[in-house]
Amino acid sequence: MILRAEKGFIVIGKDTDGTTLPHDLGSEGPRTKRQTEYVGRRSLFTEEASRGDRLQLVGLTVPSGEAPLPTGAHGIKRESGRLHSQGFVTSSYRSAALGRTFGLALLERGRERIGETVYAPLGDRTVPVLVTDPVFYDPEGTRRDGD
Repeated sequence: MILRAEKGFIVIGKDTDGTTLPHDLGSEGPRTKRQTEYVGRRSLFTEEASRGDRLQLVGLTVPSGEAPLPTGAHGIKRESGRLHSQGFVTSSYRSAALGRTFGLALLERGRERIGETVYAPLGDRTVPVLVTDPVFYDPEGTRRDGD
């Protein structure tokens, strides 16, 4: 489970919910490449599917030395003096390969927020977490097939 999350591989039902579409996960192919009709095509182009604030899969880098974030913890941001949920943690692990804790999350407008800091609850406090690309380990795929 840790390696699959380090590679940004998802588990349906754990890293997705009933509203997640392929383009929310970074897979634009079904929307942009296939021009012919197919089952489900219409739902990929609805007004809801095209909303700019959809939850998108991202990575989260947790400060060094911190424990994994609780799965389901909300990414929060202060807006107009109030706390606002930006999405939620779907997976979180301590990685020996990375030497730190990391996570995957579904955040509003996630991909355009890479490099931004959001806050997440950890125990009785909140910690800053950096929004990153969801692939932490071997992003070029050079270690494929055991090489």
